[in-house]
Amino acid sequence: IERPASIVKELVENSIDAGSTRIQIQLEQSGLTLIEVTDNGIGIERAELPLAFERHATSKLATEKDLFRIQTLGFRGEALPSIASVARVTITSRTEHAPEGASMQVAGGECQPLIPAPCNLGTTIKVEDLFYNTPVRLKYLKSLQTELGHCLEIVQKLALAHPQISFQLIHQGKTHLQTQGDAQLLHAFSSIYGKELAKQMLQCLHTYRDHTVKGIIGLPAISRANRNHGLLFLNGRPIRHFGILNAIQEAYGHRLPIHRFPLFALDLELDYSLVDVNVHPTKLEVRFSEEADIRTAVREAVEQALDQQQLIPAFGASVPKVSPNRIITNENYEQVSLPQLPQQRRTESFRTGEVREQVQEIYRPLSPQLESKPNESPASTDQAENPAAGRLLQLKPVAQLLGMYVVAENPDGMYIIDQHAAHERILFERFSRNYNERNVSPMPLLVPLTRELTPGEKTAFERLQSELSLLAFDMELFGEFALVVRAVPDVWAGQQPETLTMEFLDEWFQNMQTAASVIGKLEERIITKACKAAIKANQWLSMPEMAALCKGLDELQDPFHCPHGRPILLHFSHYELEKQFKRVM
Repeated sequence: IERPASIVKELVENSIDAGSTRIQIQLEQSGLTLIEVTDNGIGIERAELPLAFERHATSKLATEKDLFRIQTLGFRGEALPSIASVARVTITSRTEHAPEGASMQVAGGECQPLIPAPCNLGTTIKVEDLFYNTPVRLKYLKSLQTELGHCLEIVQKLALAHPQISFQLIHQGKTHLQTQGDAQLLHAFSSIYGKELAKQMLQCLHTYRDHTVKGIIGLPAISRANRNHGLLFLNGRPIRHFGILNAIQEAYGHRLPIHRFPLFALDLELDYSLVDVNVHPTKLEVRFSEEADIRTAVREAVEQALDQQQLIPAFGASVPKVSPNRIITNENYEQVSLPQLPQQRRTESFRTGEVREQVQEIYRPLSPQLESKPNESPASTDQAENPAAGRLLQLKPVAQLLGMYVVAENPDGMYIIDQHAAHERILFERFSRNYNERNVSPMPLLVPLTRELTPGEKTAFERLQSELSLLAFDMELFGEFALVVRAVPDVWAGQQPETLTMEFLDEWFQNMQTAASVIGKLEERIITKACKAAIKANQWLSMPEMAALCKGLDELQDPFHCPHGRPILLHFSHYELEKQFKRVM
């Protein structure tokens, strides 16, 4: 027991394990003078109340086999005696068939006699005067506000992990948290973080083999500067697992700017025998027997939820729009199923004349920068394999602004496109597709590069030499510890390939990375290549070139974000336009 939050955690978890549907937590002085947890669970038999405060006693395990299928949030039976050793504890409880309840006081680890007590079904545990007999521990506590924050954080996580339970936390007579307990995760999230943030969360549900991932994830526009806002649960237990967190980050991919992290609350449902929850004393860290499958399930769940959205920020708004096929109403946040991309109020007609014919008929651009390579036309992309299929924008260019932005329209309104970001994304996906399909060619260096290797680096190179060859690297050992580089991938053309090669080798050997990590490093170079090759600001485009750019967006896996995570388009709906011109009120 380190602080009041430690007691709140243990008592509330016991209430959850008791099958409660309502749990109330009352605090005074951030829990230092009072922590009272009341639930409507199954209660504790009168005769077993003293046993609950014996060390190593537990009511949560029936046989030794239960140790290998732990289905409760705790089982060791250490919490209550540990709490009673540093505070004054009063426990009152009644079971369903008992005519009345019973109460018992424990101070300094000594149990007082049981006495009858009228009470409702369930258990109330009152913890008073924390650390009264160990005052030295009080010196290690932070401010009252900080300690209250720790208590709130514990209850918030458990409330999101168990939306079927109504939680209430009261401090100094003021309610700081209240959830409905209606089993709707989005409602619990709204009660904690507010309606405005809840409206920017997407429902997530996916089953992969025997593993189910469910919960909510945030739109990329509400990303955070650290990982602290991502909540992960395992069968209702808050956990921390860096492998799964990385899988979530990978699923967001380039939708997030660099050094930004998603907001989410995801619960993993899997067989209890497939996980070890006793890796860490606080049970935050767990070990999976099928970790690869679980990471795949999580990554696919997040990718599917994001792929179904039109992640286009509304013009002049601070948050992006949610796609009409999965919206959250202001009143009850219920998921509403609507036709995919419903057509809003249509204009009478698009522009007529020569410009219209150019836009409709001309696809292949005149500029070599926008021109696709032979047999690589984006039009050949199989839409059945493209997650973006079904959410096509079908934009018609109208004009160019400031030499940087393309103004376009479709029946849903007006769009402003960052021409550099759009072209960068088109090139990035083309280059990436070539890499994934190993459709790259070696580019000979004018002068071969030589690098001396350590014994460890030599071993790493020999292990991955064949993979590097498939990626168009021509490298071989010369002598015992010298590495000679004669050719690099042609995607590095125009990027000082000699410098890039040495940087690439230094980074790779420094971390002794795997083949997958090698490809990850190459992706950084692909982004650089796409950025440098894309059209720039103050580069004026013809109407056919703008049409090609708009058409290219419809062929992309992600037409909403550049490889750096910045938005490609902004949207101004018909309603927003009419509202600005006072046509509607």
